[in-house]
Amino acid sequence: MIPIRAAMPGAARSFAALVSLLRSCSSGVSAASAVPRPWAHPRLAGLLWGGEDLSAAIGASANRDENGQYTAPFAMARGLCLLAARAAGVAPIDAVFTDFRDNDKLKRETDAARRDGFSAKAAIHPLQVDIINRCFTPTDDERRWSERVIAAFEASDSGAVQIDGIMLDAPHLAQEASRAAGSSLSSRHQVSASPATRTSDGWK
Repeated sequence: MIPIRAAMPGAARSFAALVSLLRSCSSGVSAASAVPRPWAHPRLAGLLWGGEDLSAAIGASANRDENGQYTAPFAMARGLCLLAARAAGVAPIDAVFTDFRDNDKLKRETDAARRDGFSAKAAIHPLQVDIINRCFTPTDDERRWSERVIAAFEASDSGAVQIDGIMLDAPHLAQEASRAAGSSLSSRHQVSASPATRTSDGWK
């Protein structure tokens, strides 16, 4: 468990929330068994899977293939973390991208994490924080689309609406409402980079 500080809206003081790190075979199996049923805890804020930790736990020589994609065991662990977190009603957090000097690959991997349903991505170096924050911040076009979808449902008496030739129903409304809510909170909840971090070369 990784303790973090969090403040509840309107609370008089902060409390210690927990992010659970799925880093071993046993925690991965636990996540798999947890997927079919919710298992939320009041202090559980998120689930983070550790690709590097899992490599060591299962004795893998690498966790990515020649194209930079996660191999099967790690792709499975990533998916299980996402599903277990959503079942628990907490934030699914994608693993770190270790090559902190490759901003293009970090952006592509973070965009993919957001596309797949992750709420955040862990950073291994402060240089990655701004890129990750930008990737998880809805664009102006996305915000406008969410507003149109919500407005269309509010103006309709049916469970489905049509916008620009696209049929939308309840799952689409839930998705856009969630995006709109996340957009309104993003500026207040983005992670800030610490001024220094320890690397193999020392403090940078």
